[in-house]
Amino acid sequence: MIDIHCHIMPSLDDGPSTMEESINMARIAIEDGISVVVATPHNRDLGGKNLSRELPNRVNEFNRILESASIPLKVLYGMENHIEMDIITQLNSLEALPIEGTRFMLLELPFEFFPVYTNEIIADLFAGGITPIIVHPERNASIRSDIGLLKDMVNKGCIAQVSSGSISGIHGSLVRDCARDFILQNLVHVISTDAHSDRGNRTPKLSYAEKLVADIIGSDAAYKMVKDIPLAIINDDISAINV
Repeated sequence: MIDIHCHIMPSLDDGPSTMEESINMARIAIEDGISVVVATPHNRDLGGKNLSRELPNRVNEFNRILESASIPLKVLYGMENHIEMDIITQLNSLEALPIEGTRFMLLELPFEFFPVYTNEIIADLFAGGITPIIVHPERNASIRSDIGLLKDMVNKGCIAQVSSGSISGIHGSLVRDCARDFILQNLVHVISTDAHSDRGNRTPKLSYAEKLVADIIGSDAAYKMVKDIPLAIINDDISAINV
């Protein structure tokens, strides 16, 4: 399996604070059947620390550490980019990053509301050759109240990524039911962990969520969400994704 949204790098955001925790997360991912993880720290946290441009090198160093520890996890770089009016400027200055140099970029909306400029930003990203991946839309209050907001973004070509913890219920029954409804309505392309820790309920695991989704829409469709479509994304192959 491939996890395109994971806060696995140490001391960058609200993810692990130590290298030991990050290594433990890598072990958990491997044990769960995940072979590739995209490290996606919050870009807002990196900007103030001036670490955005260092991220690829830090990820390369982390891969060397994992290799020396005989942990066969491949880590790529990316960011969880919070939607802002100047997101294009941030991309140009490397304060926001797509996934490992591809044309796919994680885009996070606020939890509480749907910004009035969202569709404008999405149009600007597409015009610049970037396909937005809308992360955990099930956690956005406005989208939960109006599924049409998500349908509109998907119809425009956005990719929707639901978090494994949402499917299993760690964010409550409202978010869980919403995530499953999105899946039933064919509005979800990818399941990712959005993991932040090596303990508790936000560890890098996909297998349980895959099983739950398989019970809803079948094993083949569930597998595509944790392997085939994430693989197309990291390979920068938009033609392999049905959007």
